[in-house]
Amino acid sequence: MGNIFSELADEIHASANVEVAAAKRDICLFTEYVLRDASGLPIKLKEFHKQMLRAMVTERLLVIEAFRGSGKSTLSCVAYPLWCLMKNIDIRIMLVTESDVLAKNWLREIERYMGTSQYIALAGNLVPGRGDRLTWTSSEKIVVGRSADAQGASILAVGAHGQIRGRRVDRIIADDLVSENNSHTLYQREVLENWFHAALMPTLDIPMNQEAGDPLFGVDSPMRDKFVKEIGGQIIYLDTPLYDNDLSWKLRQKWAAA
Repeated sequence: MGNIFSELADEIHASANVEVAAAKRDICLFTEYVLRDASGLPIKLKEFHKQMLRAMVTERLLVIEAFRGSGKSTLSCVAYPLWCLMKNIDIRIMLVTESDVLAKNWLREIERYMGTSQYIALAGNLVPGRGDRLTWTSSEKIVVGRSADAQGASILAVGAHGQIRGRRVDRIIADDLVSENNSHTLYQREVLENWFHAALMPTLDIPMNQEAGDPLFGVDSPMRDKFVKEIGGQIIYLDTPLYDNDLSWKLRQKWAAA
């Protein structure tokens, strides 16, 4: 009888190892392994969810357009950052939403999943202990285990028009920046668009963003887009259409869509 139980335990352990290994390779399997639904059960992705996730790992300039309640924000603002940190412990991610309150809520969700056994099995324990002396606030977190020369926050949460001067990141995830509160008038739309191009995009750590004197710094530039695609950095823009010719509409005309 003891041998039977021992063999069964070995089979379960081997099966779990296979599942973990698969989740480390594929973002869709990763998401289904780590994330839970309202009942606490593993989520089951639909095909359009998988298309979104695959686009996130392949496209550097991406607009994701979907209806509210589609799950796009959970996938982009929780699953994807968790995936990125598992793949590259030194990565720097900025979460940007209409208000800093919403961004902090997503950061809180990321922190919650970091403490689960499923995520720890994949990425290890990234949450600092009391003696680690790493920044771990409601808006900024630095994970455990980064390289000695790593700089900046692992994940930063900010609201539209927030103070981000001097920040440098590798990934920007912008979730529903356009709203009735900040884009109802033409003037409001112009102010938001200017902040996006003149303040937010320059935080990407790519060569052309290093000098404020660069003639392309702070403008809506096809050359900047080219640099992001060819050299590095990524912006994922999540969008629910509201107005014609607003920031969301303009980005959809020139970036990849999912």
